[in-house]
Amino acid sequence: MAKNETVDIEGLTAVLLQKYSEYTDDKCEKAAEITKQTGKEMVKAIKDDSPVKTGVYRDGWAAEIEQGKGFTKIIGKNKKKPQLTHILQNGHAKTNGGRVPGVDHIRKNEKKYNELLLERVEEVLK
Repeated sequence: MAKNETVDIEGLTAVLLQKYSEYTDDKCEKAAEITKQTGKEMVKAIKDDSPVKTGVYRDGWAAEIEQGKGFTKIIGKNKKKPQLTHILQNGHAKTNGGRVPGVDHIRKNEKKYNELLLERVEEVLK
């Protein structure tokens, strides 16, 4: 529809619905791109903050993207050593007594990037 095109009253609802649909589709697409980008940034930050012994754990971090109608979801996963995420994040007991302290590399980045994502999406929706 051209910018100055005239619409009769019977066609007004259809035109409004079409325009609204185009607007929401555009906003959803932008929000999905922001989610993907922010998720990748989060995984990189987790990787950078991960403890290093051999480097296998650090190198195992990857962003898994799940998309559906009206949503985009990013999950940070350690594909090489998933069994270590809880132990390294929270610490663990030593064999001969005592504890190894955890390294806060997941929770702090998850919190930081969730807040950043919220700010970025709110900016797009303004």
